[in-house]
Amino acid sequence: MFTFETIVKPEWIDYNGHMQDAYYGLVFSYAVDAMQDAPQF
Repeated sequence: MFTFETIVKPEWIDYNGHMQDAYYGLVFSYAVDAMQDAPQF
């Protein structure tokens, strides 16, 4: 099983205190990169 954790940067947060939708794609991309670099995959 693969898990990925990251810190949500303050500039990714909108005026409602939620993460802006564009940054979900960025985090997903970071997770894919990390999964490809992981030795078990």
